[in-house]
Amino acid sequence: MGKKQHTAFILCLFITIALMFSGGCELFNLSAPDYIIEYTNNAAGMRWDFETGTTNAPRSGNLVIPPADADNPAIIRVRLRNPQSYSIIPNAEIVSAGGPGVIDAAAEFFAHDSVVISLYDVQVKDRFSVRLHLRTADGLRNFETFEIPLITCNTAPEMPSGLKVPEKTAQGYPVAAWEMNVTDDHDDVNEVTVRFKEGESEAAEKTYYRSGTPGEWRAGDGSVLEYTGNAFRAVFPMVQLGGTTLDDHYHFHLTLTDDDGFSETAATAGFGADQSPVVLINFDPNTSEETALITMTAPGGTGGTVLWYTLNGGSRTRYTGAFRTENGTVIRAWSETPDLMNSYSTTVKVVLIQSVYVKPSDGPDTGTEDEGWTPDEPVQTVAKALEIFRNKGMAYGRIVLMETISPSPEIAGSQGFFDLNTSSLGSLSELEISGYNTGTRTIVDAQQSRRVIAVDKAGVKVTLKNLEITGGKLTGSTNNGSGILFASGAELVLDNCLIRGNATDGAGGALYVQGAAVVTMVSGTVSDNTAGGSNGSAVYLDGSSALKTGGTARIQGGDVYLKSGNPVSIISNFDGTVPAGSISVTPAQYSVNTAQRILAAASPASLSPANIGKFAIRPDSANPSTSWSIDSAGYLAAGLSVTCELDADFPILFFPAVISPRTASKGSTVSITVTLPGGSYLPAGTVWTLFADGTAVSLGSASGATYTFTVPNTYTGDYRIDLEVKFNNRAYSGGFMLRVPK
Repeated sequence: MGKKQHTAFILCLFITIALMFSGGCELFNLSAPDYIIEYTNNAAGMRWDFETGTTNAPRSGNLVIPPADADNPAIIRVRLRNPQSYSIIPNAEIVSAGGPGVIDAAAEFFAHDSVVISLYDVQVKDRFSVRLHLRTADGLRNFETFEIPLITCNTAPEMPSGLKVPEKTAQGYPVAAWEMNVTDDHDDVNEVTVRFKEGESEAAEKTYYRSGTPGEWRAGDGSVLEYTGNAFRAVFPMVQLGGTTLDDHYHFHLTLTDDDGFSETAATAGFGADQSPVVLINFDPNTSEETALITMTAPGGTGGTVLWYTLNGGSRTRYTGAFRTENGTVIRAWSETPDLMNSYSTTVKVVLIQSVYVKPSDGPDTGTEDEGWTPDEPVQTVAKALEIFRNKGMAYGRIVLMETISPSPEIAGSQGFFDLNTSSLGSLSELEISGYNTGTRTIVDAQQSRRVIAVDKAGVKVTLKNLEITGGKLTGSTNNGSGILFASGAELVLDNCLIRGNATDGAGGALYVQGAAVVTMVSGTVSDNTAGGSNGSAVYLDGSSALKTGGTARIQGGDVYLKSGNPVSIISNFDGTVPAGSISVTPAQYSVNTAQRILAAASPASLSPANIGKFAIRPDSANPSTSWSIDSAGYLAAGLSVTCELDADFPILFFPAVISPRTASKGSTVSITVTLPGGSYLPAGTVWTLFADGTAVSLGSASGATYTFTVPNTYTGDYRIDLEVKFNNRAYSGGFMLRVPK
């Protein structure tokens, strides 16, 4: 026997002997060569265990796991026999045996000897097994499927709450009352044991079972539990003794048991059972944050006391420290201490006193204490939301519109569909009205019946966010601001709002601002609004009011009228998606003789050419020959367009006579167009020469029949401007007086 054969023989013998001890009786089902091939060339699953929590059900014996999701998956580790260290591609197959969930599984190969299976979307009542398929990474070999037997998903019954003895029957028997959840995930609770205790006497016990009649719970003696929804009642088997009080002398203990045999208990404080301390749930309802910071304590607990909680009836979670949760969340918490009965549960609904939710389709308002403060319990109108703020005496409030708001059932005010004035706002100094979904705008539609929003309270700040404001209509030339009327030194912030489809016979189709009010438009669009007045079909700034804008804000399809004389302030550089020249501005007066500022900039924005280029000055119908623009400092600048006629018989260019000099600003454009008799054209090769006060200057150039030049920034005062055109050995000239303001 050669050295190699000897080595192989010894190795095979060693493996055979080792496997005799580790492989059990399998050795006697295979020949030694087959056994060696099986255990040296193949890969296979050997054993499995859960790395996350499992329980064997006390009654059914089922292997039970809690619900699992993407954040908290159930983890199974399968140990492999893989002597050749194959690179394995595992695939976990879920074999459902019933249940509501569509379970997802992911398998990952680790260190040649194990596969980790992660289970997601496992819900209560799911019953399933897992098949693990194994193949080599090169796809050439498939190994025997490994099967994990039946697994079920369940949770212990929800702890009863609200235990009390509130009254007695007409015959004098005390009544035990409590709440318990025996529906949905807990409809497998099939028995409720009640132990009734009078003073220090022995407790009397009675067990109620679900009967064949839906919703009925019946004891062996024929008595039944009374219930309404989740509220249950049972009558004590003894009459109240004279001289005793119900709360002090009568107590009871509950045990809920489900099909798997899991149970949950609770008792009134005086029952005599040693209970873990009650959990206190704390949060600040007046926080300015969008979510509540939850803390929990169990006064009197020991080092072994563990606090547990559920959110909105979900799976239980161990409390390890403060956490945040959404407004409207229902928290149920209890404590567990070794050798003690679990505490009865504390249930709290998180209600943040900051936002009132409005949903017209929700039906008439009920007037409950928490109404309006959470999305699941909204009020029907904005008027009711404002009333809630007034009753609380709040300085800041937020109204969230959960769906389209229209005149019915909303009660409109005298000035607008929404009247935000001293009376309706009360002590509010700041109010936000926003849409419910950040991805879309909630519509506020006056349906052509009146103005949409009127704000008239000095010093108030109103923010409108994620809204579409439409359907405003006003008749009469003195009625202004069909979309929004804003007044009295207030501040308005428009954030991602669309103001469109509003019409008035007066001014300010979308927005009329008066007094010392300030409007800040950080984003959104104003478009397709109309006004019967000659100016401000989009925005009309009256009094000493002002407009601030920038970013992605668009004002198009109408003009901004600066009657107030205050410039539009650019507070952030405009986005590249805002079209050039799209914001049309009408100045308080068309004049360059008075320094009239159209634009200003606040850091970090600047009066860059790109920002200035988003604006255009609306043409002056009274002086169409002047072209208006905005100079680099943000001031109104006048350009000039002049037409002259070439005389066929004399070497003259005739300019129309004007009494006063024509005006053009420094840096503005002056264009002179030459017309010829009979519509003829200047021939090619025409020589153009411009003179200023008799001196030839090179300030521009000709194109076709027009000569265009830029007024130098050094010019100030009156200048004689002459133009000479020369062709066919003949020169024609003429001129006009040009005034350049300082």
